[in-house]
Amino acid sequence: MRSDTVSYDEEYKIASTSIAIKTYYTNDKWYSYRDGEKVEYIEGETSINLTDVDGETINMYATMIGDAYTIILHNVDPESVGVDVSEDYTYGGGEYISSVTKKIATISGIEQVFAGWSISSIASKSVVYYDGMNSDLIYEDYLRRNSLSALTNPIELWPVWGEKEDAVYLTFDGNGGTVNGRASWTVAFASGSEIVYPINENISRSGYVFTGDWLEDPN
Repeated sequence: MRSDTVSYDEEYKIASTSIAIKTYYTNDKWYSYRDGEKVEYIEGETSINLTDVDGETINMYATMIGDAYTIILHNVDPESVGVDVSEDYTYGGGEYISSVTKKIATISGIEQVFAGWSISSIASKSVVYYDGMNSDLIYEDYLRRNSLSALTNPIELWPVWGEKEDAVYLTFDGNGGTVNGRASWTVAFASGSEIVYPINENISRSGYVFTGDWLEDPN
């Protein structure tokens, strides 16, 4: 927080919006209230006599706008190669990514089940993000995973499929908390494939810290 002292009839230059910092957000402008009305201020502009009351404190608040980002879902139609979906998001919007057009489909003559999304297009890819996951959680993890402070390109995801008859279904229960923003999360894995656990940062419970361990007994 920054504090400035200004004299009456003295010009005051509105501070840069960059001094207000909130992760995944940008300060667009400042605002305050005068006589019950909201007044907006642009950085660098000059104002004078923000109040006529001697000694009054004027509080200016940051107008925070969530980061804009795009997620491209490749091959969403298992029966038609090359069908992609591009979705635009604003951080803080509470939105969830879309899914494939069918959760169970016959691919190359084999009945397969959709397991989730990968950040790799190669055949040996594994699930990184789950079906219907909150887009903001993907955005946060993708930045951490790639040591980025901001995106310069869209996040690209590819579907992961496994043979239905060999599929293993695992449910990750938040045990009073949430997993990827939900009380529980069920994921399909192809038999013999690596189990990819939910990201630790995406598991939360008020008043608790996740230890990183998963147990079959909730007690």
